[in-house]
Amino acid sequence: MSNLEWMALSSISIFLIGVLTASIHGIAIPWVGLLVFCFLLLGKVILKSDLRTSIDWPFLILLASLIGLSESIA
Repeated sequence: MSNLEWMALSSISIFLIGVLTASIHGIAIPWVGLLVFCFLLLGKVILKSDLRTSIDWPFLILLASLIGLSESIA
């Protein structure tokens, strides 16, 4: 396996261990996910150009606004 594949596999492992032990160490799961995401960005497993082109940003903004709207109505 290449270095990128090892980094991806280790980041998945770190995330799963972080999620499973969140009640022990007290670090919230979103912070564990952000840590893994930063690790993948710094290791150049995920490129900035991939973030710009591969993610449907208008849909995510619409979804976030609908979630906020539904929370404010309820």
